[in-house]
Amino acid sequence: MPQNFNDIKSKTVCSDCGGKEMVLGYTASEGAIHKKTSVLGMEAYSRATTKVMVICKNCGLVVKSYAENPQKL
Repeated sequence: MPQNFNDIKSKTVCSDCGGKEMVLGYTASEGAIHKKTSVLGMEAYSRATTKVMVICKNCGLVVKSYAENPQKL
């Protein structure tokens, strides 16, 4: 995680509803971040990392998202 989630929670306010309670969400395998590679001269994509989302618990807006392990990209 690029930041401590408690820091994110205490500093984040939803731009849609003004909510201050945030929760974490993770993408399923199909929503993962993939990196583009080349296999035998053809473009290919391999799963690199999971996308983490900070979500407003009040209205569901995704207020922030980031790669869980950016070093794998």
